[in-house]
Amino acid sequence: MQVRFGILGPLEVTADGRTTRLGGARPRRLLAMLLLNAGQVVSADRLVDAVWDATPPASADVTLRTHV
Repeated sequence: MQVRFGILGPLEVTADGRTTRLGGARPRRLLAMLLLNAGQVVSADRLVDAVWDATPPASADVTLRTHV
């Protein structure tokens, strides 16, 4: 299976030539952050900051693990 990620313009995932539906805004932000930092370790704190614009909820760490 060949998977391609498009990050210039709208975030897109294509698998074997077919576009895959992505989740809501937070999972999309998480995926974009991981793609922009491919091959690097990204701390949970940086991911939380990327997923929640303002003040993250108290459950951000647990929710982040669910999205991953």
